[in-house]
Amino acid sequence: PISSVIQGSTGNRRFTASFKVINYSITYQGLEGATTTNRTSYNVETETFTLSNPTTREGYTFTGWEDRGLKVTTINKETTGNIVLKATWSAHAYSITYEMPNDIDGIYVDDWDSRTLFYTKDDEIILPTVSATDLTFKGWRVVTDGTTAGEDYLGTVAAGTFNSNLVLAPHFVVTVTFKTNDPNLYIENVLDTPIGVHYLEFEIGDTLADLPMSSGSGEDTFGEMYYTDEQGITIDLIKNNAYKKFVVKKNITLLVRDGSHAGKV
Repeated sequence: PISSVIQGSTGNRRFTASFKVINYSITYQGLEGATTTNRTSYNVETETFTLSNPTTREGYTFTGWEDRGLKVTTINKETTGNIVLKATWSAHAYSITYEMPNDIDGIYVDDWDSRTLFYTKDDEIILPTVSATDLTFKGWRVVTDGTTAGEDYLGTVAAGTFNSNLVLAPHFVVTVTFKTNDPNLYIENVLDTPIGVHYLEFEIGDTLADLPMSSGSGEDTFGEMYYTDEQGITIDLIKNNAYKKFVVKKNITLLVRDGSHAGKV
């Protein structure tokens, strides 16, 4: 190395310029938890290389690398300068398919334009309101392997609750209402107890075998229980334990009386 020629020096001289390669950095931003195996440094002599995609990010699709808003796919040989690359993403568009049962009549869906809708990870899901004749709608359930499982979802579902294609089916239950004017009647485990009305919920197709047959008068049970069918025929459900074989397929009302007290229903 030489940096000067001293006064008084003699002779012809030949100087050769020497250069040291400069290494530049590559910084990756916007990964949001994903990782990348792309190189983090390069220099002017580095052969042209193609940028690879980062690892997956749940709920999103990688859409490319950007340098100050411009798409970048390769770093070419003889490029110079530090580089900052930003990962860009788009949220997945998942489908929601509403699967309606074929064996339930009178289903009505409010504010619903299609049986299949779409949502992304960042979207709130607004579920339609559905009703069916003589049934109680409890909410939508996720269908897995042809069966519904999990909890019921109503109204608006928060963003991020689901991150996949969904098949939803309405969950209906049967409401069995006990109607009486017997002031001493007490029915266990009911869902609500306004004056003169008590009710329980059953799955469609259940029998009434699990009715709370113990009233509020000690060991006494219901003395009378009647059901009026569609033809107006009144059926005694206490006689011969008929209630244990009675299958509920729609909301019904039973007229009942405590077995230890006089009075009519």
